Amino acid sequence: MAKILLVEDDKIIQKIIQRRLKEDGHDVLLANDGIEGVRLAELEKPDLILMDMLLPRLNGWLATEQIKAVQDSPVIALTGAATVEEKQKMMAAGCSDLIIKPINFAELSAKINAFLK
Repeated sequence: MAKILLVEDDKIIQKIIQRRLKEDGHDVLLANDGIEGVRLAELEKPDLILMDMLLPRLNGWLATEQIKAVQDSPVIALTGAATVEEKQKMMAAGCSDLIIKPINFAELSAKINAFLK
């Protein structure tokens, strides 16, 4: 189906999301921090990026800004924070949408499918 880059530093969450994406037929690239996410996005040109916002070395907002400066892959923010200000900050950084943790996988699949059409 699609090549999806998952940028997530929590190994348990990473494995759960990876498994679900693979079950849906997607190829999944994994990055453990923002710097690795930017590098993989530039090298692999994924169809879609799932970006945790609270990452080591380079946070999700800055990583998204750097990625969006050079390519137009949709970025879905993954976050536990959902204040109006944080949503605005995510969208200003270049995120196309967001998913609140804990992740509802039906919602995630629907959003991924909508962006890939």
